[in-house]
Parts: sequence; C-alpha cells; structure tokens
Amino acid sequence: MTVTGKSNHSGNTAVNGGELCLKSGATLGTGALTVARGATLSGVTGNNALTNASYNFTAGSTLQVGATATAISGTINFGGKNVTLATNSTLKVGATRCATSTTTGGTFIQNIGTLTINATIEVTVPENNSFAVGDSIILWKDVTNLKGTPTLTTFYIAPGLFWDDSDLAQGILRVTEVAPVGVRDLTDEELASRESKNNQYFDLQGRPVTHPRRGQTYLVGGRKVLVK
Repeated sequence: MTVTGKSNHSGNTAVNGGELCLKSGATLGTGALTVARGATLSGVTGNNALTNASYNFTAGSTLQVGATATAISGTINFGGKNVTLATNSTLKVGATRCATSTTTGGTFIQNIGTLTINATIEVTVPENNSFAVGDSIILWKDVTNLKGTPTLTTFYIAPGLFWDDSDLAQGILRVTEVAPVGVRDLTDEELASRESKNNQYFDLQGRPVTHPRRGQTYLVGGRKVLVK
C-alpha cells in the first residue's frame, strides 16, 4: 500500500503485514505507529515530517528508506519523536558517494528525539559507486539521544574496499581497505567449487541462503566469508 496524502487519524496505527510505502509529504496520523514482525515501512517524507506520537519497529520488522531497497537518496523525517528499532529488526539504507557538508552520501533517517537502535543495518551500494578509502556516509542525523547497539551486515563495497563500522553507534560508516576481523574473500574458483558441492550458506541471522550473491557476507562452516 502506498500513502500519498495526510492522515488526520488520531488513534494508534499498526502495520501488521506487507509493506506500507510513504510518498513525499504523506503522514500516518498522530497516534503511536507500530510495525510488526514481517512488515515493512518504506518510502521517503521529503521536506515534511511524519506526525505520529512515537515509532516502534518490533523484532522481525523492517524500516526501509526509499520506495525500493536500491534507493540511494531520500530521508524519512520522524518529526522529533522517539523511534525504537528492536533487536532483529532491520534498517535498510542505500549509498553511492561520500558524505559532504550538504549530503549524507545516501538515504538516511533524521529528526529523532530518542533513537533506540538495536537493529541490523543493511547498506545497499550500486556497482557504479564512487567510494574511496577515507570516505564516509551518515545513516542518521539530528538525533537528540542515542541508545542501543546496532550491527552491520554488509561489509563489501568494491574490490579492496570495506565498511569500517567502528563509529556505527554514531551513525557513521567509513570506507577502509582493511577487511573486518573474521571476514575473508572468496575467489570465483572457490565460489564455483562450493556451489558445485552444495555447501550450505547462511545469512548473518543464521537463515539458509540458496543462491549467495557477490558482495554479501555469509556464514559458511561457522565462519564469516565474503563472496566476491
């Protein structure tokens, strides 16, 4: 479902399944907003802010900035209210260039009172990105209070480049040439060999993956591996 207008609903709102997508300028009323397991709130707010009293993303839910998972620009503005992303929820953002004084480098969330984030963060980066060592992106801005311990699932950017998540608690990812501890590259030959032997891949939440994608990190034999 796509929301394009401003809602005057004063009660609580629950997204219990599927995907609710925000068009620029849309609002969802003034009561508390809850997104349940298996459901997604996506889209952008443009120059306008959402008007709900609070925002709660439960375990298994998703907050996706942009109408699609490949979006690389846009924001969701939470109007200064509190936002909670529970453990095992997911924040999906996209990025394609270095943050500057006028851009965060990609999609982001902003204008939040207390951001409690224990979510898994997924960063989608297009192949034609312009990142170089020393660059950075900003995942959130204008946050008054920050709580929680978020985690990152996507390390790979381009050949020889990775995300440095040491400042992830501040919403900053930096580009480095140093592979994260416990992550190693898989060559094309190794990948073909593993696929031919039906070796089982798991995502970082332990879920089986039938067709691993290049540029993603998986668990194989109890170890993190990066598929190149």
